[in-house]
Amino acid sequence: MSIGTDSVLIPSSAYADLFEPTIRVKESNNEHGNLTIYYSNDRTRFYINMQNGDGAGFYEATLIIKDKKYYGRVLDTGF
Repeated sequence: MSIGTDSVLIPSSAYADLFEPTIRVKESNNEHGNLTIYYSNDRTRFYINMQNGDGAGFYEATLIIKDKKYYGRVLDTGF
């Protein structure tokens, strides 16, 4: 992933076990998909949030980037 001119390596272990990912796509004025990026007020942390799966297998995953390095993830299931 790129943040400005810097590259951030996200290890495959952060996403290899995630299934049915949907990426947010913007076409004209319509957006669809379930990937959103948020950042902290001081802009030292970025949160890549995904809501994926199929009805019964729904999950939410958030990848955390801190100081332009992969920091970890939070995985929520069982909604």
